Amino acid sequence: MKTSAALVLGSIFAGRAGKFNAAENLQITLNAEGQYVLPSPDYSYDALESYTDRETMELHHSKHHNGYVNGLNKATAMIREAIENNDFLW
Repeated sequence: MKTSAALVLGSIFAGRAGKFNAAENLQITLNAEGQYVLPSPDYSYDALESYTDRETMELHHSKHHNGYVNGLNKATAMIREAIENNDFLW
């Protein structure tokens, strides 16, 4: 499983010891409509300034990560529609 750099860096930044486990760090949030929501990072965008600038971290989170969440919501809706219309193969 691939983990995001932000999660890995966030784990290191938090001073966490031992192996990194992405599953422990995933935050799954649903809104009232049952869609996945992009969680806020556990640290400010400029917390890793000595390694990565604020603009890069903000872009990575708000554009890239948000794109993955939007893609997940789209795929989930398409699967739900296929099931409702009995339009799928087993």
